[in-house]
This record gives sequence, structure tokens and C-alpha cells, in this order.
Amino acid sequence: MSEQQQSIQTIDASQMASFDSQVCQLGEGPLWHPQRQSLFWFDILSATLHERSDNTRRSWSFDQMVSAAGWINTEELLIASETELLRFNLETGSKQHLIALEADNPVTRSNDGRADPWGGFWIGTMGKQAEPGAGAIYRFYHEDFQSSALPTELSRQLIGGAY
Repeated sequence: MSEQQQSIQTIDASQMASFDSQVCQLGEGPLWHPQRQSLFWFDILSATLHERSDNTRRSWSFDQMVSAAGWINTEELLIASETELLRFNLETGSKQHLIALEADNPVTRSNDGRADPWGGFWIGTMGKQAEPGAGAIYRFYHEDFQSSALPTELSRQLIGGAY
């Protein structure tokens, strides 16, 4: 047995507790915000962002699906929606459009996204019905938006697996 296999411990499910009782249709995009000491996540199909800090939970509704975020500062997040990247103020609820995200393609929506160590935000798109070949991967960095030639399935694995 290898060292790595020996270090794996069995977890007793009876000792586990739910972090939050919120039921989501499609819960994804967890983001820990170190300045706020809170966890954010999305219910993509309900177009809702949730935040949980200690025993307090807040939620914000959007007019289209939202799926991923990166924190900008204590009060603002960069959020990927169905058709755009936007700057969202958690205190006022104000939204500032930054750039379109496949807005001309009604088949796709944003999917997984993550910030990189240099301040860039990587976001993948996918078909709303998981259509083969629909979607791409992008990097947003200092107002520059670049597309990647990676295959859609690979882009989902790269971004989604970066938890």
C-alpha cells in the first residue's frame, strides 16, 4: 500500500453535518471569501447567489443564470452570468456590466470559473442542455478578454477541477 493510500481516512457519515439547509436545483461555484470569512455559492437554475457566514445567510436573485465568482474586495464580486461578466456590489446590489460572454449565443451559459494567482479570471461556458461542442474557455484580465482553443470538455475539467 502506498503512502498516499495509507493517509486516506474513512469518514463516518453519522459525524457529518450539513453546512447549510438551502436546497438548490443546481448548486455550484463555491467561493470562500477570506476578507468576509464567508462562503458563496450559486443555484444556477434559480439564478441565485447565496452567502453563508457563521449563522447568517444572504441571497441575491438575478434576471439570468449566474454560476461563478471571484472576489474583488470586501464588498464586490466579479460574477459570470449567462451572457456577461459583471461587477456586483454585495451591499447595494448594484451591477456593472464589464464584458459580454457569448451573449449572441442563446444555446450557452456560463459554467465554472476560478481566479488565477495573477488576478485573472478563467470562465468556461457550456450548452444549457450540455450540447456537444457548445461552449469555450475564456480569461478576463485587466479589461482584456481572451478565448482559448481548448476543447469544451477539457475546459470544463480544467476549471471545474480547480477547487
